[in-house]
Amino acid sequence: MSDIQLKHDLARAKMEKAREAWEEALWCFKGEKYPATVNRLYYSMYRACLAVLTFESKIPVKHTAVIGCVNKKYVKEGLLPKEHGRFLHRLQTARVEGDYKGKEFTR
Repeated sequence: MSDIQLKHDLARAKMEKAREAWEEALWCFKGEKYPATVNRLYYSMYRACLAVLTFESKIPVKHTAVIGCVNKKYVKEGLLPKEHGRFLHRLQTARVEGDYKGKEFTR
């Protein structure tokens, strides 16, 4: 199997994990579990970012670096709208506040 095929398979697996987290976010939202909704939504977006970055020569390890890399390579270059970059940053902040600082979210 070629290197490019391995990367395609890895990206596909990461996108499947992103879809699973998305479905979990919807389930949590319907159950009014808003902190869990934010968490699962964040991980859905994060894993989608990792899928995109699979094709880069160097993939960051830390969450902030992954988001920063996507913003630098895709948002600043105009491949993704600026609103997507801002949304990723706000979602990351909300996830940290919900998971580690006990912030409550409402509909």
